[in-house]
Amino acid sequence: MEVREASSAADYGAVAALMRAFVAWHYERHSGDRHIIDSYFDPAAFEAEMKELPRYYSPPRGALLVADENGQIAGCVALRELQNGACEMKRMLVTPEFHGRGVGQALARAVIEGDADAVHQGLAHLGYLPQPGTFEPRLVLEQLRTAGEWYFTPGFRRLSPEYVRVAMETGSSPKSPYFEQMRRQTLPPEALLIRRMEGLLFSVLGELRAGADWGTLAREYIFGEPPSTALGREEAAHVERRAA
Repeated sequence: MEVREASSAADYGAVAALMRAFVAWHYERHSGDRHIIDSYFDPAAFEAEMKELPRYYSPPRGALLVADENGQIAGCVALRELQNGACEMKRMLVTPEFHGRGVGQALARAVIEGDADAVHQGLAHLGYLPQPGTFEPRLVLEQLRTAGEWYFTPGFRRLSPEYVRVAMETGSSPKSPYFEQMRRQTLPPEALLIRRMEGLLFSVLGELRAGADWGTLAREYIFGEPPSTALGREEAAHVERRAA
């Protein structure tokens, strides 16, 4: 897959289609909050932006990039200058055809197995490392394994509010020893909700002092290993019955 600057009418048309589909998805998903969506994506201004691409994102004060997979536009991202040399990243989107290809699972497998190069490559592919060459693979792997220790390490572990606090501070706080590289990373929009949900779940489990073999449970999802708990076996049987 090649990431390059959008440069043709076909590129701009593909980018506009992606952006319109994203707004349409929000309308469908949050039909009761259309006024909120319109306050962010003002219909007239948004449509004008689509018709005049690259406009705000034109060099030298911006950029409009596309991910090109053998001639098919798989995604896009835009950069726009703010002030004082800072820029804003906008409109990072991936076409549905490139969703669900197991890249996330492959990345998690690489973390568990300690494959620093595979982790680095996977994060770059997913859009977390805007300039992959500036990130040292070993440190990136270290960051992920430290922040996700609770579900990357096999064996029983009882969570606590303090453990959760330290883990979340390591994974997201300026106090983290990995903050210098974290501040240069990006979070693709499609990952934002799941990361928030993961953080909330982690916090609740800590407050409940929940205990389990989180590493084994994670391997069931990542590697498709057989369920290890009664609830997991019941869920698997339910899914199998529904599929029959």
